[in-house]
Amino acid sequence: MWFRALRLACLLAVLMMAGCGPRASGPAGPVGSLQTPNAAAGEPEGPGPGVGTEEPGRSESEFREALTAREAWELAEAEAEARAQGPGYELYEVTGCHKAAPYGSYERDSHLVQGTCAQWMFFYVRPVEPGSAQGYTALYLRVGPNGVLEAVEEPHEAQVRKQPIGVAAGWAIDSPEAIEIAEEAGGRAYREANPEWDTARFEADRNALLMATLHTRPYFEPDSGEEYAGSDGLVWTVTYPPLRALLYVIDGTTGEVLLEQD
Repeated sequence: MWFRALRLACLLAVLMMAGCGPRASGPAGPVGSLQTPNAAAGEPEGPGPGVGTEEPGRSESEFREALTAREAWELAEAEAEARAQGPGYELYEVTGCHKAAPYGSYERDSHLVQGTCAQWMFFYVRPVEPGSAQGYTALYLRVGPNGVLEAVEEPHEAQVRKQPIGVAAGWAIDSPEAIEIAEEAGGRAYREANPEWDTARFEADRNALLMATLHTRPYFEPDSGEEYAGSDGLVWTVTYPPLRALLYVIDGTTGEVLLEQD
């Protein structure tokens, strides 16, 4: 009898000790809820580990896999201005879909023939000294939908200065318009007739590259020796694979086709 009473007393002691353990300060949450230390201290709760947050003013439907040249230009201009020392950088050339895939193969997707690219390369120049025709600094900016991916500055003090003729302010024809002009002029028919070189098809040759480049200097045609400057010194060149099987030179301000070559 006394043994049974001793066991009961021990059990009651254990239960009392379990109820005297440390408790979290602050109000108890609902059953099954988990409070963070910040919430216990009266601070606003943030998302737990691994919980994504949506950027203010931007929804998932607005996510961009690729962007136009002018959309990328806004990002590049801010970076070029931040890096300028002394004379500012001037835009010299814009090339689409640069370094978008490992060397020897290129991006192939339907958005390319819609004039958008996953990456654009911007080439800026500025003189070593104000007013000097000798020497320049080159700035290469690789830009994607989320900002500048790569920035490289190279001094060329022993070379004749590269200087844009066209002013970027006169740039009116964005990459979708330039590609569509080339497509309507014969590019679309060429792709349909040569599916192995159609950049819009994943099954195309791995070297299928549709290249769109905006130049701030006249396009020089090596065979005839003629220059195509456009109305404001800005021209697009659009070339179809392989290499330059088809070439269009397009006025960057008016959209006029200045040269078609195959």
